[in-house]
Amino acid sequence: MIYFLIVGQVQKNAQGINLLFIIPISLIATVINYKNNLINKKILPMLIFGGIIGLSVGILALKYIDNKILKTFFSVFLIFLGIREIVMLILEKKKNKKD
Repeated sequence: MIYFLIVGQVQKNAQGINLLFIIPISLIATVINYKNNLINKKILPMLIFGGIIGLSVGILALKYIDNKILKTFFSVFLIFLGIREIVMLILEKKKNKKD
């Protein structure tokens, strides 16, 4: 996605192209995990319902969100995820040292 932003694509187009790759891979991973009994089948309907609601709200919201705001939100979101991953890694290492 970064490539598309560098070459001048707008954020919405870059994310749409990115989804073209994410969705099929996610579906394949879900099927594999389902066959290996790694998915909690009790909460699966709620997760599917929540995903559909989130997708619908997101699509509707994109009509009204400016590209600059979307870029800023996405950047903050990625930074937050990166910091969270680092913190989780540090906490996991501390936990393993205690064991």
